[in-house]
Amino acid sequence: MERNTKTKQEFSSKDLLDFLEHANDLVQSVSPDGRFLYVNRAWKETLGYSDEDIRDLNIFDIITPDCQDSCRLLFAELFRGKRLENIEASFRAKDGHFVYVEGSCNCRFENGVPVSTRGIFRDVSDRKRAEKEKKILKKKLERAQFFESLGVMAGGIAHDFNNILMSILGHLELLGMKADSRQEVINISKKIEASALKAVELTRQMLAFSGASNVFWQLMDVSSLIENMGSQLASMVPNNIQVRFELDRSIPPMELDKSHMAQAIKNIFINAVEAIGDKQGTITVRTGILSVEKGFFNDAVVIDEIETGPYCYIEIEDTGHGIDPAIHEKIFEPFYSTKFQGRGLGLSAALGIVRGHRGIMKVDSGLGQGTRMRMFFPVAMKGEPCVEKDRFERLLALK
Repeated sequence: MERNTKTKQEFSSKDLLDFLEHANDLVQSVSPDGRFLYVNRAWKETLGYSDEDIRDLNIFDIITPDCQDSCRLLFAELFRGKRLENIEASFRAKDGHFVYVEGSCNCRFENGVPVSTRGIFRDVSDRKRAEKEKKILKKKLERAQFFESLGVMAGGIAHDFNNILMSILGHLELLGMKADSRQEVINISKKIEASALKAVELTRQMLAFSGASNVFWQLMDVSSLIENMGSQLASMVPNNIQVRFELDRSIPPMELDKSHMAQAIKNIFINAVEAIGDKQGTITVRTGILSVEKGFFNDAVVIDEIETGPYCYIEIEDTGHGIDPAIHEKIFEPFYSTKFQGRGLGLSAALGIVRGHRGIMKVDSGLGQGTRMRMFFPVAMKGEPCVEKDRFERLLALK
């Protein structure tokens, strides 16, 4: 009887080990000092570590940095005898990618002393990545709707304001004609006219931001456009800033509004000049072609439609002070400025023009790291309008 009982016990241990080795979930046993006592086949296959690797690993060697503190607290609770359910953690696989897991843990004690922790986890990486992508897209949709709403408002205000300004300018012209050359009246009218013209320029920027301004499409390549603007851009920088041009001559022509695109480039360029200030610095203007894969535009400013394939881009990179991550998403909002006095709609208008050309903007920046702003446009636009010419009416329909 004793022999049969012993055989049965041996068989049960082997059977249990076989069960663990063929389980789909990740099973691990860890000593109180963090050494691995046992991991099953699924654990090794998922994370990519060999038996030799595991002998030299500590559990905290594979826990990702953002989970370190929470996992130390979890281990402390386990050592107090608490059984933990629905644990969420992330491990770093041997090749560097993160594996997100959910599961449960408990601790084995001998004479009241913790001997090992036992954990069973399920790989939920695909679900976590899907949730992350969903959050990103939701955020982008909300931001797109925000800019659409601002565009409708800006367009409506600009149209009404522009009509008033035209009336002011018209009456100023009449006043000048009837002033009988009285110099004082003429001087005052000129000052009023100058102010009104500044307001006219502001309305143009508002219309550009809203996408409601008149467009005149023509077929040309962006490298030629920037080349023609070269001397104008160079004249906008002080002696402490060097301007470099790295233009791709192989970019195919696309339909664009020359004056609007030039305005967007100038607005971003001016922002780069101001970011460098009176320090020594460099502004580099580049053009090129890039094949875009899914997810490339997840960190773009605003996404209307995500398309893969070839894009031509205009890039303006400066060596200035960079952008604080805390305000990264605000820099394209109308009239937002980090300067003492707001500077209007420079970047906002640039964004509106880019979106009006069915383009997308990306910004890479950090404090002390300079800023790179890139405007992307689908190459497939050649031969057909980039955007509906009635975009303002379409925006109004969204209200």
